[in-house]
Amino acid sequence: MQFLQLFILLTGPGLYFYSLLNGDIRDRLNIIARWSFITGVSIVFTSLISILTLYLGFFWLDLIVFTYFLGMLLVVIHKPWLMKHLFSAPVPSFHKLMSFCALSFIIIFLFFQPTEHYFGGRDPGIYVHTAIHISQANDIKKEDRFLTSIRNDYPGLFKDRFHRFAGIYLEEHDGALFTNPQYYHVYSIWLAMAHKLWGADWFLYITPLFGLLSLMMFFSFTHLVFDKVVSTLAVLFLSFNISQIWYARGPYSEILSQLVIWLSLFLIVLSYRHQNNLLAFLSGLSLGVSVLIRLDNILLLGPYMAFLTIIYILSKNKYSHFILCNLAGLSAAGLVYLMYVFKYGREYTTWALIRTTPITNIKLGFFFAWTAGTILVLLVFVLLFRTCLYRALQFLIRHKSVLLNVLLMLLLLYFGYLYFIRPDPANPAMINPTARSFEEEAFVRLGWYLSEIGIILSVLGLFYFIRKRINRENLIFVLFILVNFTIYLYNPRIYPDHFWAVRRYVPFIIPAFLIFISYILAIFYRGSLKLKILSGLLTTYIFGYFLFIGWPFLYHTEYGGIKTTLDSLASRFGENDIIITNKLQFLVGRVGTPLYFMYNKQILFLKRDYDQKKLARFVKDKSEAEYKVFMLLGSDKFDFDKNDLYLKYLDQVTFQYNKSADNFLALPDKVALNSLRVNIYRCLPKSALGVINKVDLGSLEDFNYTLHGFFYSEGDQEVNYRWTRAQAEIGLAQERIPAQKMRVLFRAAHHGHEADKALDIFINGQKISTMIIGHDFADYGVEYSVNENGPAAEIILSTIGFKTDGWRPIDLGLGRDKRELGIQLDWLKFEY
Repeated sequence: MQFLQLFILLTGPGLYFYSLLNGDIRDRLNIIARWSFITGVSIVFTSLISILTLYLGFFWLDLIVFTYFLGMLLVVIHKPWLMKHLFSAPVPSFHKLMSFCALSFIIIFLFFQPTEHYFGGRDPGIYVHTAIHISQANDIKKEDRFLTSIRNDYPGLFKDRFHRFAGIYLEEHDGALFTNPQYYHVYSIWLAMAHKLWGADWFLYITPLFGLLSLMMFFSFTHLVFDKVVSTLAVLFLSFNISQIWYARGPYSEILSQLVIWLSLFLIVLSYRHQNNLLAFLSGLSLGVSVLIRLDNILLLGPYMAFLTIIYILSKNKYSHFILCNLAGLSAAGLVYLMYVFKYGREYTTWALIRTTPITNIKLGFFFAWTAGTILVLLVFVLLFRTCLYRALQFLIRHKSVLLNVLLMLLLLYFGYLYFIRPDPANPAMINPTARSFEEEAFVRLGWYLSEIGIILSVLGLFYFIRKRINRENLIFVLFILVNFTIYLYNPRIYPDHFWAVRRYVPFIIPAFLIFISYILAIFYRGSLKLKILSGLLTTYIFGYFLFIGWPFLYHTEYGGIKTTLDSLASRFGENDIIITNKLQFLVGRVGTPLYFMYNKQILFLKRDYDQKKLARFVKDKSEAEYKVFMLLGSDKFDFDKNDLYLKYLDQVTFQYNKSADNFLALPDKVALNSLRVNIYRCLPKSALGVINKVDLGSLEDFNYTLHGFFYSEGDQEVNYRWTRAQAEIGLAQERIPAQKMRVLFRAAHHGHEADKALDIFINGQKISTMIIGHDFADYGVEYSVNENGPAAEIILSTIGFKTDGWRPIDLGLGRDKRELGIQLDWLKFEY
């Protein structure tokens, strides 16, 4: 039933619009193009409907599906011949059918291994958690009542401004705090719909499905502009390229963006060819929706408007309806866009369009008004000077050969500069593998995904296409190429770890390069026998190269299994429990996001310079109110008020998952086993613990004490300990012991070259005893008393110190350890 509902979502609106097309247009489309139109238009339309229903506050998926179903039923009743037409196609030969089935099976196998990216911190996790919240709450924003309730009582303690988590904005409306995920949400809405239909275990498969549908859009456009050979070869190249496989598996918005971009190109070319108003309207609508999927697609509006302007100037009103319908579709999407942005995307849009530019101080509304005014001025200019512009364009057309030669020369210089001159090995950014700026090598690194031969072939194909095939119909494709190549090959604006670093190229640039590789290979194949052989060898090489770079990841689930561990971690906390983590411990912070969105836990992030006394007061207040307060840490490097707060170690949860090995300097070539350890502590007021009875050195709890002169924890399954320096001291935060006498027991060893070692013991800075410590671990004890002959008193225990002769293992031939060591200390116990 759930798969039928998804089928309705992916076909309902498109089937209706398809039924409105002229019969001549329908008959000219092959079966793949028909279903590309139906599914693509349905995705575009459903994306807009979903945004509108969320905006209006009634995102009822069942109602949307039911409405679509009624519409489909009416279309089938009114036009019963339509279903037969949709599946009509020439019967392929057995060989072609088996080849198609085999390739389809391989592509499905490659794509349908979805990445289980449930961690927070990076875009995929943000998309996933946004989707889960939308699925559960039917809204994008989430009211954070708990953080709102405590922020005034404990100001400056927890992070309560700007970002709730990495990539999750925190907004205030009428005194209440709301989370609002960064980035645009259309892709997350589709994930949410899949989550509603398929549940938590299957919803991530929607992205591989989009990957398959995107191949259909890509094939339909390429077949429309080129031919069957080029389109088939390009689709096969794209299907086996690791960039496509990776992003078809992962919860990224790039594949949905790719789908809608190639659908838009297909509709633009098709509408121009047939001068169909409906197709023209859907062209503008689709391109407008692409901006709602990814904001950087707004750059495509420039070449799109340039294309319409050129057509208008040259057409002499012949294409006025085509242009107006395109603009009507774009305006419809633009209206939804403005409604959406000012309710859900204001902060992100302001950051992306304004704060990353020199004009950082203007408001978003003014920016849009200024942009609209600029467009209006340009429009008036075109209308007033249309005759002059027409003459200028006619001059360029008459000298088309010269113009194209100049363009090709500029492109050749640009590509040569990017590949051979701009990369500078002496640049520190090239040396430092963690540097954020790798744009100098952007074109070279694109070659990692296509091969050097692939780059050469694609440039040859592009040049040949521009020189021989460019016309008004495919001009929009050329303009898209010029804008994308000019911007993203120069500066991809992306963090340089792979495969992350190829994100900007997945929607358009890599598919376009593969089209031109296929185009030039097809030209070679149609030539002489030698060229046919060369074409076959080069085709084999390209496929072999793609297989080589993708081989380690062909059967691999990125982050596989982490949801099971997250389930286990979340089960340890009750509905009203409070979970705190340190903002500086980023890895553990990645776990806070899913706990908050997937499991609705109360997660608080401490600010960087939080008030330690205030944290102790918070724990005390909540404990008295019968809340349980927990702390999640990934290490023992955490400063807090040890006088009033104690972190009691409860358990450790270890995430183990396979992930591609991070690489900044080359393509990843292996899968690495990663682990993330999350230590769970119960936060307790120090007053609730009673008298101290043990300090366990080397344990995950010993950071509750101030340790001076100690090295890191060491040990094995039998004993955990810390080495001291020649002098070491344990601060015990003014422990008050209601007794006159106590006995301090400790377990220690020195493992040096001497059989025995003298050790001085200090309590509160006063030397109490000198003991002889043996080579192996043994138990020792010392007595301490105050006011022995006086009235009843108490011991105030501040510090316990140790002093001995230091030694270095390297000096004794015991390895390469250069540390100056004292003794090994396992634990201290106190008897009263």
